[in-house]
Amino acid sequence: MDAGPIWASIEFKMRDVSKGELYRNEVTQAAAKGVLQAVEYFAKKDFKPMPLDYSNPIIKGAWNNKTQQKDFAFSWEDEISDILRKLRAADSAPGVLIELGRQKFYAYGAHEEGQIKGNARIIK
Repeated sequence: MDAGPIWASIEFKMRDVSKGELYRNEVTQAAAKGVLQAVEYFAKKDFKPMPLDYSNPIIKGAWNNKTQQKDFAFSWEDEISDILRKLRAADSAPGVLIELGRQKFYAYGAHEEGQIKGNARIIK
């Protein structure tokens, strides 16, 4: 979203997938539809794009500042759903900076493992 007037708006259902997966599919398809819709409106001489006004109740979304690594930080004691949500919301390159076994890595593409069972142990 940028700060200019709104020429078209396309809604789509959010899936519980990575940011990259969402952009490669739903966002790309919505963007293509939006461009076609905007071109159609542009051809109409009397069309006026809607000003971006967050106080207008029909405007969905909100301004978000640029994300940083700290926005995706988590504790290994967090719920798995919260950890996965943060990893999926981050860019896949470089990923989310994590510490595992006293070493730092970038994590991405995570999913919950359903086969391995046992007691978790935090290495300090």
